[in-house]
Amino acid sequence: FCACAEMAAMKTSPSLYQEMTDYLETMIAGGVFRPGERLMPLRELGNRFGVSPSTVRRGIEYLCEKGLLEMRHGSGTYVVEKRSVPENGERSVAVFIISDDLRDSYCAHALRGVQLEAARRKWPLRLFFSTYEEAGAPDFIERHRSAWQCNAVIMLGCYDGLLRQVPRCCPGVGMEMCNSYGGAFSVLSLDPFNAAETAADYFREHGMCHVKILSHELPVFRMRANVFRERWAEFGTSEVVEFDSTDVDCYEREPLRDDSCGYYVTSGTIFHVLAWAFHRETGGELGFERRILSVDGKSLILPGYEPVDTIALDWQDAGALVMEEAGRRIEQPGTPARRIFLNGTLKTAER
Repeated sequence: FCACAEMAAMKTSPSLYQEMTDYLETMIAGGVFRPGERLMPLRELGNRFGVSPSTVRRGIEYLCEKGLLEMRHGSGTYVVEKRSVPENGERSVAVFIISDDLRDSYCAHALRGVQLEAARRKWPLRLFFSTYEEAGAPDFIERHRSAWQCNAVIMLGCYDGLLRQVPRCCPGVGMEMCNSYGGAFSVLSLDPFNAAETAADYFREHGMCHVKILSHELPVFRMRANVFRERWAEFGTSEVVEFDSTDVDCYEREPLRDDSCGYYVTSGTIFHVLAWAFHRETGGELGFERRILSVDGKSLILPGYEPVDTIALDWQDAGALVMEEAGRRIEQPGTPARRIFLNGTLKTAER
């Protein structure tokens, strides 16, 4: 290694980077670095190949994206443990769900679809429940490491707004997510382009020239806001009001007093909180007193939500498709992750 280091010192940075990644790939492929084994510290790798810490990290991230390594928060970098399918054909699937109450969650409807499809396949499920606060904790992945021993992982809810990275030891599917984590996850959500087209027709039909877009910092909602804003620019003006999930009072500070414009709300949850604040202030029903179009259809399935015009998904069907995608990735190892968009249906509230 001394001789290699002397030669490496004379090479260009790209060559050093390639030498390091090639070496690690060879050691993993040859079984010198065994599945589950922790690598030497990044500083030691840098010294061995004569590269900077940033170059080492870039190489490690590249190998993580290829599914060879995984970085565990506060622990180090490990060789991925490959999962094999048991000889009897049985697969197990871990399901994370952003909810601690299955009576009041759109994810519960999606979970029902997952369960029905899993029962058809006779595959067992392992359920992991969490609130957004728990999922945002730095040690969330480490605390649930047993989930990544399954043949696939499903995440129901906007986990990509909370997790910077995920292990790559098994394929994943995320519902209401945008981030594929370098191909580790297939993602499924309501089609933002179809929703934008439907919403543009809706507001034009009702004579709106200006639309206020009420959105949220989570990636899937931000994407809906941006796509609609670009589509609506052909017909009128718009502005985006984006709420911060850490600032609950900001919902109440959006008064919605202007009844001359339309309101495009990128999540039923946002509408629900705004409707509650509006009713407390005025005694009225927001969905009937303003020209509002909400997205996702939560108002149709969750108790306590005021009626509102909405672009709705069938969440149980969405859950079944999530499970089908997990099955595809298990049964066809090495196939790439996919982005799946589902068309919503315009549902008008009775006035």
